[in-house]
Amino acid sequence: MITSRDNKKIRYIKKLLKKASFRKSEGLFVLEGFKSVAEAVYHSLASEVYISDRTDMAALEDELGLLIKKRGDNRHDRPSELLKNIGTETVEDDIFNEVSDTVTPQGILAVVRMPEYDKALIYGREDARLLCLEDIRDPGNLGTMIRTCEAAGMDAIVLSKGCADVYQPKVVRSTMGSLLRVPCIECEGGFTAELERLSDSGYTLYAACLQGSTDYREAKYSGRLGLLIGNEASGLTDEAIGICRQRIRIPMCGEVESLNAAVSAAIIMYRMMR
Repeated sequence: MITSRDNKKIRYIKKLLKKASFRKSEGLFVLEGFKSVAEAVYHSLASEVYISDRTDMAALEDELGLLIKKRGDNRHDRPSELLKNIGTETVEDDIFNEVSDTVTPQGILAVVRMPEYDKALIYGREDARLLCLEDIRDPGNLGTMIRTCEAAGMDAIVLSKGCADVYQPKVVRSTMGSLLRVPCIECEGGFTAELERLSDSGYTLYAACLQGSTDYREAKYSGRLGLLIGNEASGLTDEAIGICRQRIRIPMCGEVESLNAAVSAAIIMYRMMR
């Protein structure tokens, strides 16, 4: 059992939680809670699991069992099979609570490998639906968008370099596990260059902007689509808007001038998926 705050594994977890550059170099991040940890174990992404000395490991097996049953997965007879190759550590409760990034810790966290995706395969899907985000800085907004993206049935999220880190604790927490199921593709070569490639490969791109000329309810959505949502304060850049074939807006009553970026994304995504 880990009983020291200076334990090298505890220091390692704290560094993963605090430093985006370290997470990226290690290809790892931290998530908490039984449902999220079970999801990571199910997808073979969890490298180590840490539990408080007041937490029963059987609760994780129960959560895994529910997940296997829910998905009708016949590959695994017992949850213990999924856990047998994963390192587990028990941590003194006081120390665990210090490491935890949540207000009311469930007593379990995991160090998890970042998922890898085949971008060409995702982009090449027939009738693919992408949410393209430019400089979304608020972690809560980004996490909500990832979660809503899954709920609405979108295929993936494309993120500019100016977006918040999808693996920072607040984003991870607010996705409620969706982060492990929704491909998040970061643009290494520039956001507008990525948009141009999508447009050239047959995607119709829709810019959600206040100067949009088309009511989002009246736009036609068919084929491969990309919905662009911009920065919370300044919206989409002119360069990004210029690449889009359609400019759409959400009509508003009263004196409201704009909606929260995550709310706007949710409204339009659900319309796109009808």
